[in-house]
Amino acid sequence: MNSKKIKAKELLTKQGECIAAIVALPERNKIRLYVAWENERAAKDGFMGFFKARDLIELITPEAINETKDYGVDIAHLPECKKIFKALF
Repeated sequence: MNSKKIKAKELLTKQGECIAAIVALPERNKIRLYVAWENERAAKDGFMGFFKARDLIELITPEAINETKDYGVDIAHLPECKKIFKALF
């Protein structure tokens, strides 16, 4: 995972993981999820990983969020990362 330094301090911590943001954008009449997350230790130091869902979904569910978090495409190195998660930077 390519983590990036963020400025945001509002983080949700659960079971040793932190989620800083979840973004849902419309794409081809469905939804593309984006999740910024990191393990608790790295998050406390201000670092997050940024992921894009591999597949489009119809409903936002905890399972879809976890799927994106665990198996999504790492976009930390792409320009779309700062565009989608601009509030964190």
